[in-house]
Amino acid sequence: MTSHTSEKTKPIDLLARLCYFTDLFVHRRVVVVSDSPAPAEFLSRLNARYICTVSQSPIDEMSGQGRSRGPMEFKTVDYENLQFRDNMFDVAVIANLADVPNPTALLNELRRVVGRRGYVIAASPNPTCESPLCPTSEAGEIDYYQLYDILSESFESVQMIGQAPFLGYAVSDLSAEEDSAISFDGSLLESDAEEIEWFIALCGETPIELDGYAIVQVPLLSAQLGGSDENAKEVERLEAENRALQKQKAQLLKEANQLEEDLRILEDEMRVHTESAKAAPSADELAQLKSELQRVKLELGTRGVRIETLENDLEKERLEAEAARARAVQLAKQYDDERKAHQASQIEQQLSKGPGPEVQAELVKLKAELTQTKANLEATEQARDEIIERTRNDAQELERLKAQVRSFQKKESEF
Repeated sequence: MTSHTSEKTKPIDLLARLCYFTDLFVHRRVVVVSDSPAPAEFLSRLNARYICTVSQSPIDEMSGQGRSRGPMEFKTVDYENLQFRDNMFDVAVIANLADVPNPTALLNELRRVVGRRGYVIAASPNPTCESPLCPTSEAGEIDYYQLYDILSESFESVQMIGQAPFLGYAVSDLSAEEDSAISFDGSLLESDAEEIEWFIALCGETPIELDGYAIVQVPLLSAQLGGSDENAKEVERLEAENRALQKQKAQLLKEANQLEEDLRILEDEMRVHTESAKAAPSADELAQLKSELQRVKLELGTRGVRIETLENDLEKERLEAEAARARAVQLAKQYDDERKAHQASQIEQQLSKGPGPEVQAELVKLKAELTQTKANLEATEQARDEIIERTRNDAQELERLKAQVRSFQKKESEF
């Protein structure tokens, strides 16, 4: 069975157990009984098909740590009634059976949801272990024989496994060209082996073949080297306080949003009551409002007709301006052609004799015509701009009158 180098993720002891059972999780549906979201993320990296983490208390889901390879869910459930259909999962993992108030009820539910072909992996800390590598809860104690007896009541096969801490160095030949055999040296141990920290049981209908001895490497920083149980408990306490504060913060934000919504509703109700409390207009005021409304309607109709007339005039002026511009362009071109013709035919004569009176008179006439055409064009464009400005002003006035009519109609409908 292949070992995995796990990331610096707590609880590291549980993740080491998951590494040992890697082959059971590949492309399988797994339910995890744990208060931590870390096992689900780690199982996703082991290519589990679907992971559902359940707990009797709310679970703080992981926020984007690592890359998920399968769907994960986190649910708050009753351990005695999991609300899953029969045979829904292939494997169930119990992080710490000693933390469960009624282990037998939970085991019966897990047996139902994994079916006869599924497996349940349950673990419990060794109550006699004096120097655990990772801190454990003090909710309850289940020793080796009690764990076996509880599980035997629900499963045909119970394979007991021991998990002990391992501390050492990997010493390797850096010049070796090929992979060589792995040797193990435990001569530095004062006793035969480290004491067992966790008892693990693999339960199912039939036993399966497991590695007789496996070493799972964990990050060095996850071990409590040079530390103490008191420090670990203090860290856990601070983390629990931080989670509690985060929940309080979320609750306070929710309450603040609700208060803001209530305040907005109260302000709306106060405004409605204030408006309804105003005195109703008298009969004379109502008649005056109706008369003003009628006047505005008539003026609105007159303005509409006037605007339509102005729009027609504007279109007419635009067409005339375009025609005048076309004539001016044509006249300018004609003048330019005639000027070039005179230059081509009379250049020598002009050099020797100077321009004659007839040529000068013709040039003066053409220049006068061009000047008059340009003046007409500018006058036409100025008239068009004035019409556009008047139309725009009338349109604004029309919009104002429409708004006034709507206001009068609203007041009339209220009375």
